[in-house]
Amino acid sequence: MPHLTKDSVVIEVASNDGYLPKNFVAIGIPSPGTKPSTSTADAADRIGSLVFRGFVGAAAVRLAENGQRVDLICGNNVYAHVPGINDFILRLIIALNSGRAVDSEFPHLENRIAQNRFDTASHEHFSYLLLIAVSRTFEGGLGVFDLESSRRMADL
Repeated sequence: MPHLTKDSVVIEVASNDGYLPKNFVAIGIPSPGTKPSTSTADAADRIGSLVFRGFVGAAAVRLAENGQRVDLICGNNVYAHVPGINDFILRLIIALNSGRAVDSEFPHLENRIAQNRFDTASHEHFSYLLLIAVSRTFEGGLGVFDLESSRRMADL
């Protein structure tokens, strides 16, 4: 994970109501979110979170036009909602400063099967990707490190 300072920029992809970005902002780190949905972007506005209304590509272009790059991109359970995964990964790479990171959270297939968690499947999802598949899309400029598996779903 990169060392973050007040000169860093953190973006959360699909930031919903801006909950995660507001925590970075509270410690002085600029943290715009991205959200194509108007209602949730409006909710983020109400709590003072800066939101790029659109997909991550639009945010990357706007930041680049201002001479900025991102030090950390957070994306929690967002890959299943992306129809063009290769283009999505490319836009993450474009947005990042060299040597910086994307922090991602994926559902764990083994847990879903073992715990019969098929109720989490949704018609809104384009795909369910295994880490091995996603890591192959990263070969254009990202890599996998600091992998952590959570087995706490049974406690939910």
